[in-house]
Amino acid sequence: MHKAYIGMDIHKNFIQAAALDEKGNILQEKRFSSDLQGINNFIQNLNNSDIQAAIESTCTWYHIYEKLVSLGVNTTLVNVRRTKVIAESKIKTDPLDARNLAQCLRTGFIATSYIPTREIMELRDFMRHYISLGRDIARHKNKIQAILLRNGVKHNFSDLFGKSGMSFLRDLELRESEKYRLDSYLTVVETLQKEKKQTKKKIESLCKHNEQAMLLTSIPGISYVSAMIIITEIGDVNRFSHPKKLCNYAGLVQELFSQALIPTMERS
Repeated sequence: MHKAYIGMDIHKNFIQAAALDEKGNILQEKRFSSDLQGINNFIQNLNNSDIQAAIESTCTWYHIYEKLVSLGVNTTLVNVRRTKVIAESKIKTDPLDARNLAQCLRTGFIATSYIPTREIMELRDFMRHYISLGRDIARHKNKIQAILLRNGVKHNFSDLFGKSGMSFLRDLELRESEKYRLDSYLTVVETLQKEKKQTKKKIESLCKHNEQAMLLTSIPGISYVSAMIIITEIGDVNRFSHPKKLCNYAGLVQELFSQALIPTMERS
């Protein structure tokens, strides 16, 4: 059975790929669309039954990974920073990057990254959306604070963006341009806060149906949201050979974190 090793340099709308044989000879090099047809054509042209592929972790990697797996390709997600040949390469071109990925895969000198399941990816999307909403709210609140500073507006509200504070901000008399910006930012903040509240309810519901997440909520200070963030960012807890490695990865206090996760690891 002949083997083929593929390196894929993934971009937004296209893929630069290189396929090597067991001796490192180039079987095929091509730039093609990152859709299923483009990937399928490249794989089919190899006429190899044992194909391995290495792809970089970019913003579009997951759907490429799923397409390759659906075609029966054993696919590896590359940790570029820990793969020396790629990280220290001084010459960076798409064809060369693809060949380097294929060579590293062929020779075994490649650092891999964890590939979460589709279920975990779905949960991550919820959590990262929630976090993103929080950052957007903070950014627009800072813009509002800047308007108040520019206009010398002072207040005594402990929570400026609570019900009373929002009424105060709506009733402020400012220059037309500043008043327009303030009202616009207030509308954005109110909309984002509503979306964040709805997303939080969805996350709490998901947490209540997740055994590991509910174990984490038994630790004082860990909420439904915090538990889901930990669970989704860690993924499969059994990929860690020891609780200490898990705690180092998570950056949490070992004693507390282990109490919640060790029973689950022991049952698996």
